[in-house]
Amino acid sequence: MTETNPLYNIVCDVLGQPKKYNETTLQGQWNCIHTCLTENNDIPDGKGNLEISLSKFMFHCWKCEWSGSIRKIIKKYGSKIQLKTFDSLIDYDSNSNEKIIKQQGPIHLPKEFILFKTANKNNLSYKESHNYLINRGLDDDIIEEYNIGYCSEGKYENRIIFPSYNIDNKLNYFVARSFTGNKIKYKNPPVEKLNIIINEKNINWDSTIYLVEGVFDMIGLYPIKNIIPLIGKVLSDHLYYSLIKKSNGYICVVLDEDAKKEMYQIYKKLHTTTQLKNKIRVIDLPKNSDLSNIRRDFGKEGIVEILKTNRKLKLEDYIKYEV
Repeated sequence: MTETNPLYNIVCDVLGQPKKYNETTLQGQWNCIHTCLTENNDIPDGKGNLEISLSKFMFHCWKCEWSGSIRKIIKKYGSKIQLKTFDSLIDYDSNSNEKIIKQQGPIHLPKEFILFKTANKNNLSYKESHNYLINRGLDDDIIEEYNIGYCSEGKYENRIIFPSYNIDNKLNYFVARSFTGNKIKYKNPPVEKLNIIINEKNINWDSTIYLVEGVFDMIGLYPIKNIIPLIGKVLSDHLYYSLIKKSNGYICVVLDEDAKKEMYQIYKKLHTTTQLKNKIRVIDLPKNSDLSNIRRDFGKEGIVEILKTNRKLKLEDYIKYEV
């Protein structure tokens, strides 16, 4: 198990092999390299006083009382590459606000995942989740097109699951959205999404590509499917370079009204590249609205009208929003 635990491997790269290690509790004893050194002050004393819990991401030396987060060790005694690798492995559980190790290897849908198109329509969870989607402007064609399902129990209980697939039609991510009013709206898998292109299987790099915030914005543009949700307001380096390398059409950035500055920053970043210059557009959405709301309230016709408003940035946009 240890050789497949990337966090264990990083700790060993910095501190060496542990004196003791329990693969069940993920807790072990290493030689302290802080102040617990031999008399010539250049090698550890070999007593294994540094106790580390990989599950809690904490350490404590029972001799010199040095303690804190594992990141503290790597930052002080590891390399910049080791610290960057450590940071890329760590995520936060939005329910507990605790650190967790991001999932390594292939991603899988929750074992409790139920497709809407194969679900028992008399089931209460089906009715509640399906009604939620219908009220958001979706219909059964969209639900089936995007392979949407839900969970009525387990880690993702009472959440709608929106799968994402890569160019080979393999699952590369999913978004889990509460349909019962949970204060934590989204609970996504603990995987590194910076190197993932959401909805990649549907992307035609030769046509206009739309960059949106989330999956509901993506679905709001249906039947247009050439859409990449950022799952946030930031353009990842992977997506940035993919757009530069692969995109041959226009790129239209459509973020919510409260993210106008971020939208303009993305525009500027893409527009200033030689490959994409003059191919970038933005769409300014009405205040307190998003693409899914426009679709719900005004249908496809409303979406068509809003898409017609795409434009280039003006000098006053740069000045006003300090882009």
